[in-house]
Parts: sequence; structure tokens; C-alpha cells
Amino acid sequence: MDPGGMPTADIARDSPLGTRVVIAILAFLLPFLNFCFPSLPFRTTQKSADDLYFASFDEKELGIHPKAVTLDGSKRLVTSEESRDEEKWERLWEGSLKLAGLREGDTVLAKWK
Repeated sequence: MDPGGMPTADIARDSPLGTRVVIAILAFLLPFLNFCFPSLPFRTTQKSADDLYFASFDEKELGIHPKAVTLDGSKRLVTSEESRDEEKWERLWEGSLKLAGLREGDTVLAKWK
């Protein structure tokens, strides 16, 4: 879940004055900009909160227990073919276990080996 950039006053509170002014203007214009250009990488905090709520609780579009779902906001994305290769998932998991030095008793996961 990518919440996008959320320009708010809090993020810029210790920034130089020029940066704070630019962020304040962007935050003010953001609802209008998102309406005209919905694919912008910036979102209002309300839109990001709505998207997170959708990702967490939507059962109609995402199912009850969605797995391997990628969202950009509330828009479902299809990842690359390589990222969906289960053999590569296994190799990545096994390599990660070795690099982390995970041993019996280090995790509560039932099927981690």
C-alpha cells in the first residue's frame, strides 16, 4: 500500500521558510490538483486514510484475506512477472533466512523453514 506523498504543515515545521510556503501552497491546492490529475504522487491525508481503510477492510473487491495484492492508493496494480515467480519467492525466503541467521526458536512462525 503506497499512501503517496502527503504534504502537511507538520512535515515542514523545521524546514526553511521557503520550503514551508511551498508545502503550504501545495497542501492548499492538493484537493483541486487530485481532482484534475488523479495520478499525481501526492495525496491529501484524507485520501491516504481512505485508501488505507480500503486496503484493510474491503472484502468486496479485495476478498476476505487478500494475498500478494499491490495497491497504488485504492487502485489495484499488477506487479511484474518476475515478482510473481514462486520459485524466486522460495529462493528469496531461503536466502533471507541464511542472511538473518534465523534458527529454531527465533520465531513463532509455524512454517518458516
